[in-house]
Amino acid sequence: MWAHYSNNHKGYCVSYSTDFNINEELSPSLFPVQYLDGRVDITNYLEGFLKHMDTKYTEAIKGQKHEILIDNLQILWVVILTSYIKEKKWEYEQEFRVMKPANVPKSEFIKANPAAIYIGEKCKEEHKLRLVNIAFIMNIPIYQMVVNPASKSFELVPEQINI
Repeated sequence: MWAHYSNNHKGYCVSYSTDFNINEELSPSLFPVQYLDGRVDITNYLEGFLKHMDTKYTEAIKGQKHEILIDNLQILWVVILTSYIKEKKWEYEQEFRVMKPANVPKSEFIKANPAAIYIGEKCKEEHKLRLVNIAFIMNIPIYQMVVNPASKSFELVPEQINI
């Protein structure tokens, strides 16, 4: 995944604990991605939601109301479903995703305590030094990803940097 998500090995990856006691905001918001053989057809769900909204709109006009109560959770289900699915070909990633409602009164970011930092194999030295400094300040382990010389498939392995 370094090629996909970390600027072709030039970036870094941060690992987080999923222990609720360590990351109480992150843990309940973290869900595994589901990998499916094909696309999910959500047409029926969207049509049902739109019909429901049309009924609510008609009722509001008849009752001379200026607001419509959206009490149908189909649209929420569709948003959640489409946020946590990917094609089967990406299953090797074993990805987890975090979803946080925008109206949560706390900060716009989820407070989460990093467990470790992994530096990409081709990360610039200046960035590496900054990451090592961050790991030192946070008192967390930091690793440099390197190609395993014994691997025929050029497998990357983490080597801990002593700070």
